[in-house]
Amino acid sequence: MMIIRCRLRNILFLSAMLLMIGQVSCKKRELTGFPLLPVEETRAGGGIAVAAHLIADEGEIEDIFHLALPDSGIVPVCVTVQNNDILPVWIHTANAMELEGSFDGFVLEAGGDTHFPLHPLDVLMLMRGLKKAARYKSAGSARIAVSMAVAPPLGLFYLFRELRVGRHLRNLSGRSLYPVLASGLMEPVLLEPGEERSGYCYFFLPKELSPYRAVGNGSPKMPVRLLVRASASIAPSDTFRFHDCRLARVDGWKWGAVEGDTPCSDLLFAIRAPDSKSGNRLIMARLSDLAHGSDRSLVELATIASKSAGIADVSARGGRVACAVNFRSKSRVYLFSLGESPELIKSERFSKRIDRIFLVGDGMLVISGGKHCRFLSGDALHERRSIRFGYDVADAMLLDEHLYVFHEKRGIRIYGASKERMLRHIERKPLPAGRRRVVATLGNRLVLVHQSQRSVGDTLMFFSRETKMEADSVPLPGAVAFAGTIGDGCIVQLEDGTALVFRVGSSGVPELEDALYLPFRMQAISRTDSRLNVISKEGLYVTGYRDDFRPGTHSVLKAETGIEFAPGRNHE
Repeated sequence: MMIIRCRLRNILFLSAMLLMIGQVSCKKRELTGFPLLPVEETRAGGGIAVAAHLIADEGEIEDIFHLALPDSGIVPVCVTVQNNDILPVWIHTANAMELEGSFDGFVLEAGGDTHFPLHPLDVLMLMRGLKKAARYKSAGSARIAVSMAVAPPLGLFYLFRELRVGRHLRNLSGRSLYPVLASGLMEPVLLEPGEERSGYCYFFLPKELSPYRAVGNGSPKMPVRLLVRASASIAPSDTFRFHDCRLARVDGWKWGAVEGDTPCSDLLFAIRAPDSKSGNRLIMARLSDLAHGSDRSLVELATIASKSAGIADVSARGGRVACAVNFRSKSRVYLFSLGESPELIKSERFSKRIDRIFLVGDGMLVISGGKHCRFLSGDALHERRSIRFGYDVADAMLLDEHLYVFHEKRGIRIYGASKERMLRHIERKPLPAGRRRVVATLGNRLVLVHQSQRSVGDTLMFFSRETKMEADSVPLPGAVAFAGTIGDGCIVQLEDGTALVFRVGSSGVPELEDALYLPFRMQAISRTDSRLNVISKEGLYVTGYRDDFRPGTHSVLKAETGIEFAPGRNHE
């Protein structure tokens, strides 16, 4: 009884503390409108207009943000921007990456230098004197309450972190002009025609440039300008719509044996939205053919009654392709031969959901439940061997007649995938702990996305097939939403929509080849000649030249304004 009372007191104390935190962090000081400065029109329709102010009273800054920002060199600039154009526009941010100018968005010019907006987490990092931002994820009131009741030390840790980081981060993020994602990225600002938005951009300036340390007669001694670049948005078509899709790379096969037809490289497996009560349809097509909308671009493979069906994985080898479809708790594999037209060889049902499938010389490997691997021989798919990998399998890859299995904590294990050594353990190598998923094979490199709890963003890891160890890595500023191959390189799309194209140069070092932007999350992408063919997560098909996916390639709207000191009347 005494223990229950103590825990009850802890929960009540915690509830009171959380209520206080909520009252402090949710105490908003909304911006009231202030006059927009006229700018030179850069395109028919009116362009954009922008105005910017600094809060003159440092005490008021501390009252608003509950942090003495100027003491750490942080200058919060209050910005209002309006779209007077006839089209929607995007205002990007490079998210601390060195990208081309069209990703600049808002920048601050002071003392001959250009400064970019900081992420709210980076603001706290500078305030606390840290060299690298730590990953932060809110524990939530329920989790804190349970921790206080079950394990008070853990609950106190969560509460301390919430008091020191969480409430300040929410305050800075809630007032940011750029929407802040939980993954550590700032999302671009989308403005519809006539729309206006206000908020703060946070900049770091050295003491000699800070307007709070170089003030004379109520205005900065040094000229400070805010510049903004906006670009027209991309409008996807909806010629086709898919629930789910995957790409299989097939070399040398000509669709329907049409004379003069080009060999197929990217074969699309997709589940189309139902047009009757018969359920979804599993179809196959060349992704590049969808642009023409011809009847030969889509081939129906099977009817799937379940509305919860989703494609788990696809694999191609020689003249065969396989597609695994997951349902709520079970799955099914379809095996096809590629002749003049696809022909179903075998359909096999499994009692567990499938993670990966790989076609091998004389059968198929099926990984299911995150731990089991089965070898199914021949076209009849008879099970010949089965092993357990363990509970921490992150991903797997078939390469050079070997199966590479990446574990979260136990590094990498390599198994044979040839007829003589099928699923026989060959080698084990240590790797840092973390979740990994295989993206592509580039020359003698395997490309993986590494998700670590110790860093703010994901890491693109280049794994050597020779040494079977990490060879190079590229840290990213946030979480990866999509990753895949494109031509002779790989492409990763971050959660803010930015897509980065990497290739491995002659020296073996990964290089950033291009940076694109898509205002939707990719599900599949291929490149045909100079065109990109993309299917979004929502199932829309989009095609265009690469320049069509670069922000600001065709039209950039520019505006600039001086920074003025404003009294507290701009805030309630």
